[in-house]
Order: sequence, then structure tokens, then C-alpha cells
Amino acid sequence: MTISKYSISFALYLRGDELQPSILTQILGVEPTDSQRKGDQEILSTGRVHVKNIGVWIIASSTNSSNISDHIKQVVPFVDQIERRLNTEYSSLDKLPGVDEAYLDVFVCGLNTNEGVVNCEFEFSKEEIASLKRFNLPVKFTVGIAREKGGASL
Repeated sequence: MTISKYSISFALYLRGDELQPSILTQILGVEPTDSQRKGDQEILSTGRVHVKNIGVWIIASSTNSSNISDHIKQVVPFVDQIERRLNTEYSSLDKLPGVDEAYLDVFVCGLNTNEGVVNCEFEFSKEEIASLKRFNLPVKFTVGIAREKGGASL
């Protein structure tokens, strides 16, 4: 069987307990697509207050494409721009103030509307691997597959 519906995202994550998004934005010269400080509060739809347990600064793809290459092409120019701003004081992204962890993230979420085995396939071209390698960051992959229940959608 194949996945009936799926979603892909690709992002650069900077995370840390002491991470201050505004400081990273100033140093890097790029506005994140999402960020939070440890201790920030969010009111959920249930009315419950959720307190963020870590600081995060993210540049994420925004395309709805199912091709991972399209997502990489959106994020790499931002990382190129960031790389040009790094200097000897901050030789790499994981050396920035407050950053405990820096990585690239590939997230695939699928919705299986059929019974049986679910397959999900994507690939990085040789050129994409070369492009990503120069950032010297780990790449994390997360794949989530759910069964459709009561009109769930992605």
C-alpha cells in the first residue's frame, strides 16, 4: 500500500535552554520562520496554558510540495546567508550564544486510508547531499504514519 496523503517539511533548528531568538536573529541577519524562548506561554484551544520548555529558532520550508528537493531549495539560501554572517567568534551554528543543539530536520507525516503496509520514499540527490554536507550539521529524520479516523486530514 502507499500513503494516501502526506506532508513533508525541511528545517534548520537551533535549540537551547538559554537561547534568545532575538539575539540569534540579530547575529544571523535572518528572521526565523518560528521561534520561542524557554518559559514562553501559549494558550491552547482547550484553554490550558502550555509553558515552552526550551528555546528554539527555526528556518523551515513553506512549500506544499511532496518533493523533498523543493523544500531543500527553499531553506538552503537562508542557510547560505547565515553562513556568510558567521565569523571567527561563531565558527559554526552550534557555537552561537545559547545554542545547545543545531541540526537539519526532515519531517514526513503520512495519513494511511488503506489497510496494510505503508511505504514512504524520498531521496537526496548527490548535489543536495553535497550542499547539505558543507553545513556540517546532523540531519534528523522523523516519519509519522497515522490511520485516518473521523475525517482526519493533513
